[in-house]
Amino acid sequence: MAAGIGLGACSQGNTQQEVSTADNVSRATPTATAATATPETAEDVVINGNNTVQTQAVSGQNIEVTGDSNSATFTGHSQEFNLTGSDNVVVLENVKAIEVTGDNNTVTWRGSTPTVTNLGQHNVIERAK
Repeated sequence: MAAGIGLGACSQGNTQQEVSTADNVSRATPTATAATATPETAEDVVINGNNTVQTQAVSGQNIEVTGDSNSATFTGHSQEFNLTGSDNVVVLENVKAIEVTGDNNTVTWRGSTPTVTNLGQHNVIERAK
């Protein structure tokens, strides 16, 4: 497992939840929907949750986001980005491949053009303006 992969999530009103992958202890306020970051391998960043706001720096990892109505920003460079869910808004930098499964998602990227697979309806997957 990769050490040091952390996750800060907050909903409106500055409610926050933190997950520590070192000791698997999580603290959440009652109004926050739980979100977790679980490294699948030393290279992967996995986020599961609904109605969260995420900002995370990556450096060559694969990223997987599963859930609905999330807002996530990933800075740095990543290999593959996989999104499963609906009504998510994601911003990526320098990603090689994007796969979206679900509906009504918006995924934007900066940097070179990735390979894009859209397995849903009404998704917007485009270069950031």
